[in-house]
Amino acid sequence: MANLRDSEGRIVINSAEAQADIDQLTRARTALEEYRKTIVSSEMRLKMVWQGVSYNSYSTKTRELVRDIDRAIEQIDVSIKSIRDTVRTYQETDRRLADIIRNATR
Repeated sequence: MANLRDSEGRIVINSAEAQADIDQLTRARTALEEYRKTIVSSEMRLKMVWQGVSYNSYSTKTRELVRDIDRAIEQIDVSIKSIRDTVRTYQETDRRLADIIRNATR
């Protein structure tokens, strides 16, 4: 979300912008998953061809890279959940305040 405050400094949550952020994070997550599959698949093919020190070194680096990708995916999941929770919280707060105002003016 680009701007969380309006011209008067009030916090504003734009659910459309939030969804755009979630969509972008989801695309990044998908790309990382595809990259991870490619790396694991390549490593399995090389295991059949390479042997010894070269393969062991490559395999170690591959496992490190896969762990890094898995951590990045986890962080994306946390970010998506945080965005959804924030939007939901503000929408619920807005609904409650609207109810309070409506009931107070009766």
